[in-house]
Amino acid sequence: MPGFKEANSGFALTIQPTQGVYNEPNSNTDMIPISSPDNGSDPITADDPTENGALWNSPRQLIGRRGRAGATVMLRGPGGSAPPAAGAWGIGRILQAAGFTELRNATAITGTAQAGGTTSSIVLASSESSVDDFYKGMPIQHANIGAADTIRGTSLVRGYTGSSKAAVLMETMGAAVAAGTYRIPPCLAYVLSIGGNIPLLSAKVWRHRKAYRYRDCALNAFALNIPVANDQNTDLPSIEFSMVGVPEQSTDELTPTIPQGFLTPVPAAKAGKFAFAGLKLGHQSLRLEFALETGAPPNQNFDAGQEAYEIMSGSRTQNIDLNEMLRATLDLDNLVDTQTPVPTLSGWGAAPGQRFLAGVPNAYLDPLSPTGRNGFLGVSGTASPSDIDRSLALACMW
Repeated sequence: MPGFKEANSGFALTIQPTQGVYNEPNSNTDMIPISSPDNGSDPITADDPTENGALWNSPRQLIGRRGRAGATVMLRGPGGSAPPAAGAWGIGRILQAAGFTELRNATAITGTAQAGGTTSSIVLASSESSVDDFYKGMPIQHANIGAADTIRGTSLVRGYTGSSKAAVLMETMGAAVAAGTYRIPPCLAYVLSIGGNIPLLSAKVWRHRKAYRYRDCALNAFALNIPVANDQNTDLPSIEFSMVGVPEQSTDELTPTIPQGFLTPVPAAKAGKFAFAGLKLGHQSLRLEFALETGAPPNQNFDAGQEAYEIMSGSRTQNIDLNEMLRATLDLDNLVDTQTPVPTLSGWGAAPGQRFLAGVPNAYLDPLSPTGRNGFLGVSGTASPSDIDRSLALACMW
């Protein structure tokens, strides 16, 4: 009899419209290419304090099960010639469950920059939105940023003032923007919101010849990892996530084959850009990590005795590993001591639907420490994103 092989695993994920009702994922369109899957059920028990005339306590009583599922997802875009329909990108569902709001820009927005721009801001056309931070976290292109329709010619909006139409960027350019055409490209942009409308998930995990189902799921851990690809580092950008939910009955079922169109190449984080505090600097990696507290309100009207799991609170941490040579151009100690908020921007990928920009508009630095890395010195440490709404952004562009 053939052995059970770990490689024969699969993961499918759907938005669950109704609490308490499992939404079966489609084994074709809802599959998410993953590695290192981890899933199972943990017992929920209650102690029986009844005296039994013996030295030993009465056996615990099983009152339910808590499901868990998670994996690592390589950060590959959906590809294609245009952004897919809202909510259709499987990896985007993980981002939405982590508290990101999906903003879909199906066609490019173009306009002529007005006077008043600086080396770190663009004044958009008078017809653009008058709502503050309307474009925050969105990608934008202009000749002063770089060559049109490329990652190096694209930046992220750090902040936007509706009354003046001024869009501040997460990097500093070589010359002030005084004129010329700007472009907000077609994209799926995910901005970390205040968390008021986080969807429930239903998940199906195949482990060789078994299918495990989970409903009413909420994330309890999330991390976006962007390592620089080079001679000493051959890792690719990825998302790590885990969630808790209510397990459904498992069944015997062979793992479906991942559709070939899902296995587009994962773009490596190189040949792009990285800017810290507005300056383009060398670095080893950028990691954005969430610690999430998840719970479920008690409710006797549900079979599980509780309602769906949901995120109750969380913290965000930015981990950075910068080249030591930056000290010649950037006073890190002063930024730490004055708690000046600094932006971080990372961009990579060349093909449409595989171009990514990730950014933190504002973060307070913790003290950084020297570290050895492949024979070179660097400085590493953490920072705390300071904004409440739109505090992180990840955009996939066409």
